[in-house]
Amino acid sequence: MKQFILVTILLTMIAAFFVSGTVKGQNIGDNNEKDAYYDQVESEYLIFLKEELKEEGYPNCGITMTKVIFEDGNREYTVLINHKAIKKLSNNEKQELISSLSIAKFSSDKIKFLHEFL
Repeated sequence: MKQFILVTILLTMIAAFFVSGTVKGQNIGDNNEKDAYYDQVESEYLIFLKEELKEEGYPNCGITMTKVIFEDGNREYTVLINHKAIKKLSNNEKQELISSLSIAKFSSDKIKFLHEFL
């Protein structure tokens, strides 16, 4: 009788292990899709920034983008922009430039971009 109980417990634990592995595997697939979406958003935004800065007269800017991903899925990107001519702008001119860079909209309201000039 003890052997039967031990075998039953062992088989139950094995089944639970495989079920939890299946659930984890499905979550990984969902995360991969989300990561691919956000990778595309990041790439598109960098292209937009480079084109917009070039049109504004600041070609070849140094652009660095870092992100923070919060538990609720929201993302906050800090975009650092470095260009010799931008350093010479007044604060008002820098704010106007930031406004023109902030017009890009993405389909997710979980994304926030913060811009800083070095």
